[in-house]
Amino acid sequence: MIWRSLSWVAALALLLADLFLHQPITDICDAWVVRFGWTTYNRWTFRILVSASIALALALLARRWRRWLRVSTSAALLLLILATCAAYQFLIVANIELIHFPQYALMAGLLLAGGNSAGLAWAASVAAGVVDETYQHLVIYAGRPNTYLDFNDMVLNAIGASWLVLLVLAGEGGTSSDPPKARRAGWQLGAVVVVVAALALLWLDPPRFTPYLRRAATGRDYRVLSATEGVLAAAVLWAVTRFGLGRASTDGCAARRPER
Repeated sequence: MIWRSLSWVAALALLLADLFLHQPITDICDAWVVRFGWTTYNRWTFRILVSASIALALALLARRWRRWLRVSTSAALLLLILATCAAYQFLIVANIELIHFPQYALMAGLLLAGGNSAGLAWAASVAAGVVDETYQHLVIYAGRPNTYLDFNDMVLNAIGASWLVLLVLAGEGGTSSDPPKARRAGWQLGAVVVVVAALALLWLDPPRFTPYLRRAATGRDYRVLSATEGVLAAAVLWAVTRFGLGRASTDGCAARRPER
């Protein structure tokens, strides 16, 4: 119980750091752009962030590598790679935005380390990303022209959380101490919430396809996701992640219970 509580404290501390250090870090990055030039800055942020992320992913992949021989886990890994590449191609306007992947992978990792279930760690990380982006929109960028609530970044956060959960728990079923009936109820409630949210957002913020892509000041063409697209993308990401986790052979609690 103490480790679970500490994991939530650590996750909250990370979220607060994300909220209050965002602008100072942005100022530092802007200063680097001025000093080194945009092309050099963009190239090196890509190299550093991608190489560090791949190194971590490979280290996690190497742990009990035989689990990746399962069709479900290898298929989920491939789908997540494709989702990440698509996000880089269509949702990112500058390479520094790749920081979303390790940033929210760390958030999910802290919660998993405390013994929380895969679903709870993932959902809490995604929720923290929503809080982060909402704070940026309402506080940091308040009053600035041509700004919007960035569902693109929320999806990037969800991808980062999915990577960590899948790499750590692939093939393990994502079990927790909750009984099977409670987990099924959680799944049913989650499905209802996603459907209701998607239908409500379809009315409030429907997708806009004209123009389908925008041209950023960085020269990249990118898609601005609506709230509806953001919710559906997050639901698909969790479905892929959960598919890769597989099904546990026994209840997580029973598996650790000593025989009498």
